[in-house]
Amino acid sequence: MAAQATLSSLTAQGIQYCQRLLRKVKRVPRVAVRNGNVEAAIRVFKRKVTDSGILMDHRERQFFEKKSTKNNRNKRAAVIREQRRQSKDGRD
Repeated sequence: MAAQATLSSLTAQGIQYCQRLLRKVKRVPRVAVRNGNVEAAIRVFKRKVTDSGILMDHRERQFFEKKSTKNNRNKRAAVIREQRRQSKDGRD
């Protein structure tokens, strides 16, 4: 009896885990190929993928990154953005 209860609780945990994963998954863009024009469909698909941010999200989550490393990267990016903004103001 105890083994059966453990098995059912494991499957319940597995189901909950899958449900959490499904909530996080973004919808994959779909493209219809018209008149056999695959090249145009590929261009549209690439545009949809880049606009949805799926590829960037995958690249960010591909490897674990410490919180401090993320913060440092974001700070460096903010400094560069501010420098660019100030240089544009100086040109006008």
